[in-house]
Amino acid sequence: MASSAPALGDHNTNPRDMSKLTRSPPRLLRDYDNWNEWKALAIDYLAFLSLEMTIYGRGTVNEQSIACKLIKSRLSDKILKYTTHCESAQSLWGALHKLFHHGARELDAQMRLRSINRANYKNVDHFLLDFKAILTDFWKDGISVNSNGICLDIVLSIKNDFPEWATTQLKNWEIHGFEQELSYCDFIKEVLVMLHREREAITDIPSA
Repeated sequence: MASSAPALGDHNTNPRDMSKLTRSPPRLLRDYDNWNEWKALAIDYLAFLSLEMTIYGRGTVNEQSIACKLIKSRLSDKILKYTTHCESAQSLWGALHKLFHHGARELDAQMRLRSINRANYKNVDHFLLDFKAILTDFWKDGISVNSNGICLDIVLSIKNDFPEWATTQLKNWEIHGFEQELSYCDFIKEVLVMLHREREAITDIPSA
């Protein structure tokens, strides 16, 4: 039978006052700005449910699964997609820590790129110019971004500018993998080659 005592983390040897623990799940984790507050509330909520030990690798398989589902239910869609591979509370908690403690700038960069809306631009050329300008800023600052994600973002953002045959190829890319079918669209290939050359020129450090 499970103990009614609050579960403790490895970092804490003092019993928690159960009356002070939150009985409500935290609001959705949306981005880096509410990570610290969300993390504290999430730990308290898990402790109230006697599931806090799961994020430190303890607990049964069932408890790990339950806690994992609870945590995922409090993640926004844009955060959730970074954790779809996690099946236990421990792996999920580790992924969130890695994302927000070691990859905060990279996450902000990805979100900024995904916030660019093609519909707000008069034509695709203006859209790509802004896209390239933002990427250039990231590269100058030494921020790394997911190149495959960038490729897919560009293609999906401007798919309505393509002829119908290219839309069919987009579906093939989504099913079979983006890079395998890249050669079907010379326009996108040229754009990506251009971006790659820009990055190499910006990040290349001449040898002494």
